[in-house]
Amino acid sequence: MITDSKNMSYANFNITFGKDETPMLEHFFDVIYPAMTSDYKRSSSDGKTHFLFNDVKIIEHDGDLYLIGNFIKNTKFEVKTVMKEDALISEHKEFPTAPHSKFIIFLKNHRMVLIKNESSSPDIRSFQSTLRALLFNYILTKNMSIEDKNKKIPPALVNVINMPISLGLSDVFKNISIIKELRFKFFPLNGDINFSPLAESIGEDMKKLGVKSTYVSFTSPSNSQETQDMINDSIGLAEFRIKAEDKSGNKQTIQTDKLTSNQTISVNGDISNIQDSVFIDIAKENETMIKVSDENKKLYEKFKDKILNLIK
Repeated sequence: MITDSKNMSYANFNITFGKDETPMLEHFFDVIYPAMTSDYKRSSSDGKTHFLFNDVKIIEHDGDLYLIGNFIKNTKFEVKTVMKEDALISEHKEFPTAPHSKFIIFLKNHRMVLIKNESSSPDIRSFQSTLRALLFNYILTKNMSIEDKNKKIPPALVNVINMPISLGLSDVFKNISIIKELRFKFFPLNGDINFSPLAESIGEDMKKLGVKSTYVSFTSPSNSQETQDMINDSIGLAEFRIKAEDKSGNKQTIQTDKLTSNQTISVNGDISNIQDSVFIDIAKENETMIKVSDENKKLYEKFKDKILNLIK
């Protein structure tokens, strides 16, 4: 059997609801699970491409529960020219194609991985855009049938936060000479403990003010190692941006989505033919994927038995 290389991306499946920043699991049964198992499709502006979730289900592996499924880009491959007898010929054709990725969400700590089956498979950014559109439309539709304002489902704040691999960050810092600015973007967190007392205080103030995101900047930090450590601690909990100069004096902007969160893994064939436990075990080798805050542990234990009932 042919061995293929696949890209596995790491992220924080960070979703809260409403002004109270209610954690994702509190609305798992009335929003998350029914929405993601619906037949919703997000269409591109030209209507030629549709993004959708497919075969979404709960599985159990080594005593832990996971939400898994396929994320599909249903589109058409367009051909405008072909070669015939050493000549380039105009020939317009369209072929249906559905590149796909597999997502696995760790329900104990809402970390996730996305495994691309091929280079054209949809990525984390497309996943976030589709999930935002899906939950917005699902909640809007549900609320139309709820007359009591106090019983309406609060809006979902979706931030699927890229989790760069630490090695990629250390490689970047090797070439930095001067750091001009370090900036963090904060979101309401889904049961996670923030990475510093300052970040925790900012999170509390955001909640008091009803703010859904905010920025904090540090000007010209001189301690490179402490800066790198702070960024490492923030992975999955905030987004960062560094403005710097490299050793040649060139200006650089380094931010979360520019650093790799991808790990190349070797598997046999199409990802749909591989047991989900294989990908889970690979992901768990990254210690970030198995860290669980006390708050998330309590939430998970509160709903675990009810989630188990969803296994078919």
